[in-house]
Amino acid sequence: MLKQNINLLVKLILLIMLVCIIAVVVLIPDHDMRQEDTSVVNNTVTIVSRDTLNKLPILFPELDYMLSYNTDSTKELLSKLRSSITELENVNSADYTKKAVRAMSKELCRLQEIEVKVASDLEHYLTWEKDYYYATKVWQYFRQCGFNNVVTCAIIGNMMIETSDGTLDLNPTIYSPSSNYYGLCQWSQKYYPETKDLPFEAQLDYLLESIPLEFNSFGKNYKSGFNYEDFIKMTDIEEATLAFAKSYERCSSVSYEMRQEAALKAYEYFNLD
Repeated sequence: MLKQNINLLVKLILLIMLVCIIAVVVLIPDHDMRQEDTSVVNNTVTIVSRDTLNKLPILFPELDYMLSYNTDSTKELLSKLRSSITELENVNSADYTKKAVRAMSKELCRLQEIEVKVASDLEHYLTWEKDYYYATKVWQYFRQCGFNNVVTCAIIGNMMIETSDGTLDLNPTIYSPSSNYYGLCQWSQKYYPETKDLPFEAQLDYLLESIPLEFNSFGKNYKSGFNYEDFIKMTDIEEATLAFAKSYERCSSVSYEMRQEAALKAYEYFNLD
């Protein structure tokens, strides 16, 4: 009986040892797997687990193409892109696993593609600002506010007739010969005295705030039942220009065609393609 109990105890010990060996093999990865789990690029970018690398090999997720319509933010994004590209280009691949190197190579290509787009946008902005500073800033302002390109250029087309004889060389501080009208939209000083001597940026803010009220009040001049929501959804440049002329500017019909021609010029000029 004692001998049987000893044999049973030995078998139990052997079974426990076998279970422990299996647990060690399954739960503890080999050296290569540990090396591939995490790595650091220049002590800045952490390459996470192998599974994550397979699913989302993006090391700089905050860097993506975004059309900001703003010169300064576009410059900042381009600078960050170029810094990150240089960082990846200088990585010593011998220090990392093949999986990590492939991920970094893929990310490098992604950032280089974005760099081309952002650099092109910035080149446009700098050229436009040099040629027509105020028109460019008006375009950027309303595009940043969510206005589509048609509506934005329709507004600019009207400004071109109001302040610069149909050219993109806008004059935001111009007064009419009688001094009764001022600014980008030649606001009546009788009915809109709050616009007197407004600086350029303040005029843009005022215009943005006043467009909904003016269209909801006078959109009927363009079409029965027409309002602000209808205006900002327009996709025909000539009709959008006419709607702004009739509802916001409420100008003489003599200038309608000139305003439409001016807006077409703006629409053709402010093109990022």
